[in-house]
Amino acid sequence: MKKLLGILVLSLLLGGNTFAENENFINKYLSFNELYIKNPKNNFFYGSFKINSDKIKNIKFYYAGRQETKDGQFYVFYLNDEEPNFLISENTEFFVKEYDQTQSFAPKSVSIKDFNNDGIYELALNGINWGSNEEQLFQKIYFFSKKNEIKISNIIDFKRIRTLYYPPTQWNVVIPLNFKNDNNYTQLKQILDDNGLHWDAIRINEFKNQKLSSSKFKIIFVDDYLKNERTNFFSDTKIKSLVIKLLKDIYGDKVICNYDSKYECMIDTL
Repeated sequence: MKKLLGILVLSLLLGGNTFAENENFINKYLSFNELYIKNPKNNFFYGSFKINSDKIKNIKFYYAGRQETKDGQFYVFYLNDEEPNFLISENTEFFVKEYDQTQSFAPKSVSIKDFNNDGIYELALNGINWGSNEEQLFQKIYFFSKKNEIKISNIIDFKRIRTLYYPPTQWNVVIPLNFKNDNNYTQLKQILDDNGLHWDAIRINEFKNQKLSSSKFKIIFVDDYLKNERTNFFSDTKIKSLVIKLLKDIYGDKVICNYDSKYECMIDTL
């Protein structure tokens, strides 16, 4: 296992490319690609990898991702007589089923993993886009052909994580209507209002293969806004007891708190 991890780490040259290295990589491999010529921007990360299939295990593949949301691009190629043969040349997009729309995203990194447990690695492209009060993480999977050919046989819009950042005025969004008159809630709300403080609630939905697979609330009691005041407030034994009892009464074992070190709780709502 350690040897395998070592091979993967060595085969992935992630990030950290200097401007000169970027320029050289683009001029050498991308400058004649039709997609790149139509929109010749830089800001790429790139690297190389190998796939553990017997048929192509000796081939060194290269990837390049342009880290822009609206103009993101992704390339996968190998060299033949020092000339790039492109398997993938595409603008980075992800189909979101529940909106019936395709969204663009900025590539951030790649990873190599056997996602379907067939013994052969796949290439995953990880990316991000964001808007008002929202950030989305995307993951696309590229499957290499199992036949005696060098090609990518399938691409799947695999995973999307949508994170909704609620405004502080809606910190109580995690409290169901039937708990609005709960004594712990009304007492805690009054103390928070009296001190001009709040906690922040983030909704995190994860979709796999276009289906909702996880939905959670992340409760953040202390962040950079009024950090000292919030730390002092939520460190109080009485406040801590009220908060944890209230969340446990509502969500039971579905709430896991890392209160003492991170001042956070995660709530599974699915």
